[in-house]
Amino acid sequence: MFKARSAISAFVPLAVLAGLALFWRQGDRVDELPYRGETYKLGRAYSSWEDFKNDPTIAPDQLAALQKAVESKPLTPIYKSRSDMIKGTFDIEFPGFGMATFGEHAGADGSMLAGYAINIPMADKDRVIVYRGKGDTWTLIDDFVWTPSEAIWKVDDKDGKLVYSGFDGKEVVTREGR
Repeated sequence: MFKARSAISAFVPLAVLAGLALFWRQGDRVDELPYRGETYKLGRAYSSWEDFKNDPTIAPDQLAALQKAVESKPLTPIYKSRSDMIKGTFDIEFPGFGMATFGEHAGADGSMLAGYAINIPMADKDRVIVYRGKGDTWTLIDDFVWTPSEAIWKVDDKDGKLVYSGFDGKEVVTREGR
């Protein structure tokens, strides 16, 4: 299982980078990027993906709309495969701003929890998303915006509550599961 997760974790970011590389052809400068059906102006024109990823900025008049899109765009509530769930979750990330995965953890009932924190561009906030996998079906069980006082690195289901923990294993926040 670890090898499959590692391969997917490596593949998805590479696919995102390859897609973005198509925007930058030799000599072109890019000053906007598409995201979930909309186009957002960048803070300046970039001549390469390297320039953008090292200093990603969004035009000030576009920032609030982009942040709202990352924070609140509807998610697919049920996926019929793990790979579709991973792809759909990675599609939420705005290029250049990153995301973290909490990995997958088996629950007492044999289901798997998969947690993600998607960085909200130019804000000290993350959109936290958790799916529960049973067989080939992955169901959204939590989705919230978190202003991190401490980073979340794991989620567990304890008596119907989702317990989020930090690096040190200490509880960061507890929420009702769906």
